[in-house]
Amino acid sequence: MKKAIIYARYSSDSQTEQSIEGQLRVCREYAQNNDILIVDTYIDRAMTGTNDNRVAFQKMLKDSSRKEWQYLIVYKLDRFSRNKFESVIHKKTLRDNGVTILSAMENLTDSPEGRMMETVLEGFNQYFSEELTQKVNRGLKESWRKGKATGGQDIFGYDVVDKKYVVNEYESKIVEDAFLMYSQGYKAVAIADKFKECGYRRKNGKLVDHKYLYFILHNKRYTGVVEHQGELYDNIFPRIISDKLWNKVNAINEENKLAPSRKKEIFDYILSGKLICGDCKHRMGGESGTSHTGAIHYYYICLSKRRKRAKCNMSRVQKQFIEDTVITATTQMLSSVNNIKKIAQSIYNVHKKETADNTALKLIEKKRAEAVKAQNNIVKAIEQGIITETTKSRLTELENLISQYDVEILKEKARSYTYLTADDIEMFLSKFVFDNTDDIKVRKLLVNAFIREVILYDDEIVITYNFTDSPEHLKLTKEHVIKTEKEIETADKTAVSSNTGSYKLCHTAPSVMVCKYFLAGRFLVEKHHVICYNKANANRNLRINHMCIIIKRMETDEEIRGKAYVQWKSWHETYSGFVSQEYLDKLTYKKCESMAFSWRDNLIVAMDGNTVIGFVGYGNRGEESTNAGEIFALYVLSEYYGTGVGLRLMQAGLKELSTYPEVYLWVLKDNKRAIRFYEKCGFVLTGKCMKSAKINATEIEMKLTL
Repeated sequence: MKKAIIYARYSSDSQTEQSIEGQLRVCREYAQNNDILIVDTYIDRAMTGTNDNRVAFQKMLKDSSRKEWQYLIVYKLDRFSRNKFESVIHKKTLRDNGVTILSAMENLTDSPEGRMMETVLEGFNQYFSEELTQKVNRGLKESWRKGKATGGQDIFGYDVVDKKYVVNEYESKIVEDAFLMYSQGYKAVAIADKFKECGYRRKNGKLVDHKYLYFILHNKRYTGVVEHQGELYDNIFPRIISDKLWNKVNAINEENKLAPSRKKEIFDYILSGKLICGDCKHRMGGESGTSHTGAIHYYYICLSKRRKRAKCNMSRVQKQFIEDTVITATTQMLSSVNNIKKIAQSIYNVHKKETADNTALKLIEKKRAEAVKAQNNIVKAIEQGIITETTKSRLTELENLISQYDVEILKEKARSYTYLTADDIEMFLSKFVFDNTDDIKVRKLLVNAFIREVILYDDEIVITYNFTDSPEHLKLTKEHVIKTEKEIETADKTAVSSNTGSYKLCHTAPSVMVCKYFLAGRFLVEKHHVICYNKANANRNLRINHMCIIIKRMETDEEIRGKAYVQWKSWHETYSGFVSQEYLDKLTYKKCESMAFSWRDNLIVAMDGNTVIGFVGYGNRGEESTNAGEIFALYVLSEYYGTGVGLRLMQAGLKELSTYPEVYLWVLKDNKRAIRFYEKCGFVLTGKCMKSAKINATEIEMKLTL
């Protein structure tokens, strides 16, 4: 008895398993009527026949080489293929393996006439398929132009209502948070962990993990624009994020393609994507290794050498050494008084422009006015007796919308009132950026904002600095590095010293500054500064984002509860290991809340939107000295360390105590971070200390003379 297999297929998700069952039933009846034994079946579900990228189909072709069966039975020839060219190739493969194709519904013989009829059917099937594709695409384009949803997988952040995409408020907030945190330097793994704590889930109920986050962060639909078949549509998806935020995240994604080490959460390789091997002109990336003692060591190594793509003699360099070298050089170059003033002025100009721009406020006020108008129309309809569930629901919806707009208007007005001066910015840069280079956030800021590339040679390091805001993504190719080296060599000849560089010969602002250093063992010897020019970029200004935090007196009960939370969280995060654990265990949030409501005077809070993120308590020193003030408490949530919130709270507290000649405070002896902060604010140690039995810790006194 002859043996055969059955191949069955259906094309789209709209078809079901019944289509397969029907094909199999007809093919088995055909085999039984022709005395053929079915030995196996191959099935492709929801797979198009216009190409051969089908798992079961490819397995069937491969299995035919074993020559264990003589026939391949299909329901119709279009189940085998709708592409005539591919059909001819695969039929020849089967014939070479001794397999004949049989159609259960098309009575085709092996005669010349039968083969010609088979060819005609195949051509008709391909024509039908292509014509159907054109009709479907035409219908899809028409739907897209009308802004309609056309099926497919559900998209996180949106719901489909009446064939239109609408924003899902819960999911869109997650999308916004993901883009914002990623743009601020958080890794996807860290964001996923945060979302896990919050219990955020996808539409299928699964947690939002880091892999799904990458899918979200690469999806341009959230800007309100989508591309279909080479055409852009801006009326299908409502916007969730701004173009500015998308461009920032997209730039990070592009950098991560070139510097995969940047994705590592365990250890930050801050020079990835910017460190260049001076020998082969390729990038250097991060790697780690474990010594025989079990210690882990971190390095930068030439990626071309590691991947054995080019001959390179550059040795790997210790991560800490090269990063410290670059940060030290950058800080020395930028932290001169004149440079800090220039940077502060540039930031101030941006801040002034943005705070003066009330476009967003006008837009929100316009939307609120429209909502109020719609609300009034419904009220009039109700007064006329038109009362339905729809009108009630719509009225409630509009009331909530107006309340939401009121909050957004207050936020926008508060943002415009948060006004920094050039002196404020200069003080922040001096005390908390250029003087705090051990902080990983500060190190990342310096590298990302100022450094264009770092070229490492055996005996020297060349650092090039951006002094203009280039909107284009810079590709550090081998050709770019060679071109940069030529520019440096040309500019090098005109540089006399770090004080009289070649910039003296040009009337425009430099776009790139280059610092060259000799490597003498593990010591760094500055050679000189070299300035290179790009006149096309000379007029662009340096831009650094700023935060909009409101500093105000504590007033409402909600603010008091927020202050209590900051105190409770700060004690448990900061003082663990410094004070008695028994005391911390007893310090509950309820206890902090009770104290907060008892002590409501002389308190200033820092607000990020409606959330209290820090506070300062101040007052008269009392019995110790009636003519001196005291800072009783200053706490900031750890998420806002390094943002300048603590400094602004201290300034606000000192302003209230400005009538006193001296201000004192007590700080835990082991809290080195806080001591450094107070010293930067001008406080000095008095030499006094006291042991607190209550918290089992020693406190030391500090004083500021006003």
